[in-house]
Amino acid sequence: MKLGRKVLMMVAALGLGTTLTQVAQAKTGYHRTKTTTIKSKPYYVTNSHGYVYRENGSLTNFQFKKRAALKDHRESTWVATSKTVIKMHGKSRVYYYVASSDMKTKGWVWRGYLKPGKHNQRIQRDFHAKTENFGMARPGKLYHFGENPFNVRFNHGQKLSAKLTYQRQQIWTVYKYGKAYRYYYVVSTDKKVKGWVWHKYLKTGQVTEQTVKPTVKPAQSETSQVISGSGNSQTKPTESNQTKPEQQIPIWAQDDGKRERQVINSDDFEKYIRQSGRYTLPISIKYYESVDGHYKGVRKNATSIESKKITSDPYHIYNQFYGVVDGKQIAINTLSDVIPLNGDIIDCEDGYFISTQQPERYKKYQSHGAEDYVTEAPSWYQYHSETNSYSAWRYNLQTRQWDKVSQDHVPGWLD
Repeated sequence: MKLGRKVLMMVAALGLGTTLTQVAQAKTGYHRTKTTTIKSKPYYVTNSHGYVYRENGSLTNFQFKKRAALKDHRESTWVATSKTVIKMHGKSRVYYYVASSDMKTKGWVWRGYLKPGKHNQRIQRDFHAKTENFGMARPGKLYHFGENPFNVRFNHGQKLSAKLTYQRQQIWTVYKYGKAYRYYYVVSTDKKVKGWVWHKYLKTGQVTEQTVKPTVKPAQSETSQVISGSGNSQTKPTESNQTKPEQQIPIWAQDDGKRERQVINSDDFEKYIRQSGRYTLPISIKYYESVDGHYKGVRKNATSIESKKITSDPYHIYNQFYGVVDGKQIAINTLSDVIPLNGDIIDCEDGYFISTQQPERYKKYQSHGAEDYVTEAPSWYQYHSETNSYSAWRYNLQTRQWDKVSQDHVPGWLD
C-alpha cells in the first residue's frame, strides 16, 4: 500500500510539473492593451530596419509575427487607424495599426518608426490653371507619376532641355516626406516631351532660336590617331584630348584646407556617390544597430563614403552606401543624414542646411529646397560633433539675417 501511494504521489508530481512547464512555455509573449480606434492620420517611414507585424496571440500573450519589412515600403504613405500599447522588457511602446498607400500590406508598426506627414502623394492645386509657357531655369528632370495619386512614383526621369519651351497645363501639390512641393504638368511645344516637373526648375517665358546658343562641333584633334582595319575606322583619342579623371571630381569632394566652404546640393552628393564616386573627407554618418531586438540610430565620424551595387537578389538590384569607420565598412541607410566635418554645407531638398559651421549673418545661401527666401525661410542646423547636438538657425525675412533660435537641439529626424 505504501509503495502504491508513493508511486501515485510521484506520478501526480510529474504531472503537475509538466502542466507548469506548459503554462510557462505558453506565456512567452508580451502584454498589450485593447485596440483603440484613433482618427485616421498619414505617416511616412523614417527607418528601414523595422517590420510590420500581424496580430498574434491574446492580450496577455502577444507575440510578434513579421508580415513585411519597412524597407520594402519606404516610398509609401501609411495611414494609422488604431493603436495599442505593448509592454516589453519593462517598457511600454505604442504601436499603430497602419495600411500602406500602395495597398500591399497592413499591420502593426512601432510609432518610433513613423513620422506624421504624407509621402509620394499628390492633390490638384488649381483646377483652372492658366496655360503658360516656361523655359528651363536650371537643370532638372520631368517625371511620370502614374495614375494613382496616393502612390506617386518618380519614374522615367527625363532631363529638361534649354532648347525647348514647356507649356504648363496643370498645377498639383506633391508631398515628399511630409513637405508640400508645387509641381507643374507640362508639354513641350513639339508635343514630344511631357511630364511632371518641380516649378523651381522652370522660368516664365518662351524659348526662341535666338536665345539658344548654337552648338559648335569641335574639330577632330590633329593628335588623334585613326585606326583602320576589317573595313571599319574609329578615332583613338590620345592623351591631349582625353578627359582626366580628376577633372570629373567636384570641387567639394576635394579640400586642401585653403578653399572656401562649399554648399553641396544633396542630390548632387548622392548622385556622385552612386556613380562609383568616393568621398574621402571626414564626415559624420548615421547608421542603425540592434538593441534588444530593436534598431537604434548611432552617429559616428567616418573617413570616407562609397557605394556598391548589390546584385545578390535577381529581382532587386540597389546601391548600398558604406561609411568607413576605424578601417571597417559600415552600411548607411540613407545619405540624407551625412554631415561634412570640414565646414562644408549640405543643402537638403526639404529646405534646410546642415553644417558644422554657423551661417554667415547676412548671407543668402542658394537652396534647391526652400522658397527662395520669399514666402518661407530656410533653416540651418549647426552640428556639434563633440556633443552630438545641434544649434538651430532661421533666416529672418524681415531683418534679412540669420537668427539663432535654439541651442543643443536635436531634431527627431536627425538624432
